[in-house]
This record gives sequence, C-alpha cells and structure tokens, in this order.
Amino acid sequence: MRLLVIEDSPWNIASARLTLKDHELVIATDAESGFQALVGRYEGTVWRMPSYDAALTDLFLPARNFVGFGNMRSNVPPESLPAGLIFALHAANLGIPAAIVTDADHHQDWVCNLLDLVGGSSWNDEQSQRVSYVEARQCGLRAVWRRGELVILGEDDDCPQGTVIKDWRLAMKLAHLIPFDEEDRKVIRR
Repeated sequence: MRLLVIEDSPWNIASARLTLKDHELVIATDAESGFQALVGRYEGTVWRMPSYDAALTDLFLPARNFVGFGNMRSNVPPESLPAGLIFALHAANLGIPAAIVTDADHHQDWVCNLLDLVGGSSWNDEQSQRVSYVEARQCGLRAVWRRGELVILGEDDDCPQGTVIKDWRLAMKLAHLIPFDEEDRKVIRR
C-alpha cells in the first residue's frame, strides 16, 4: 500500500517506518508538508491529484511556515493546528481512506472529545467510515532508542524509561484500513 503518514514526533515517525515497513510511505512532518502532500499539482500541463491507498495523520501539527493556499490574513500562524482533522476530511473527500491517530485523549482535549462524533475505534465497528479516529492509548507500544535505532520493548521488558509510541499497523487495523488476524484479536482482548 502507498500510505501518507502526517506526524511530527520523531518517535512516531520512526515507529511508522518500523511498523509499516512493508508499505510505501510518504511522510509529512508539519502542517505545511501535510498540506502539500494532499493538494494536487501540475506535472507538465496535466493537473495530478495525490494518490494514496490510505492517509494516517496526527491531530495536532506544528504550524511552522504554514502558508496553505497563501491567502491568510494573518501571517503569524499559531504554534500548532488541529490540521490532522482537515487533512483526514480532505483525504476522505478525495476517496482516500483516512485515520486520525492522536496522542491526545478525549477526556482531556476538546477537539478529541468532539472527534467521538466521528467514531472512535473503541466503539465503532463500522468498516464504511470515511474518516476513523484512533487514540494512541489504544495502539501504543513502549520503545527506547538504542545506538540510534528505535527498539520496541516487549511486555516482559522491565525498562521504566520506555516511551509510549504509536503502533501504526495496529491503528490501521483499528480504523478498518487493513484486516485483523486472529493474533491481533488476542492482543486487543487483553
């Protein structure tokens, strides 16, 4: 699959490369590069729309250097934008299945709370959703950096400094972008 991953955390970018290594990845790291990855462009005299099998996006992204279509009245963007919501909706409008995969929590963030209307993966088994919403706490892995590489920790690893990162493959399954297998179901039931 050709996947667009829009994510600013180096930990989660490394996780995407590791957990989605069997797929072709296009990675955007802020609101501007996410925007550019989802708008069409001219190739010679032909207008080409983006082509992805799925789009996975963080919710909040750094706004640094964001110009979008360039018609903003303010030239000072906020520190971060909930741009992932708009990117997921735009991808869905292009016919690209999309999932918002966020570190935020619907009990602590107003945008995430409203995203429950879209249908969080924990209560919605509909496979026909155009945009899915998955919280990282539903698909987290513990990891550490060792010698410049991301190392995923197992359940038995006793490493208190392990950081929780996104398991993008599991997020895709929770968002019904790829099918579950029996082994996945065992992990989720725990």
